Amino acid sequence: MSDPGAREVPVWCKPQPKLAG
Repeated sequence: MSDPGAREVPVWCKPQPKLAG
């Protein structure tokens, strides 16, 4: 969680096609 990019917009929080389905 120390990632500068993950703290702003995490990959698991983004609308992924696999999770959206």
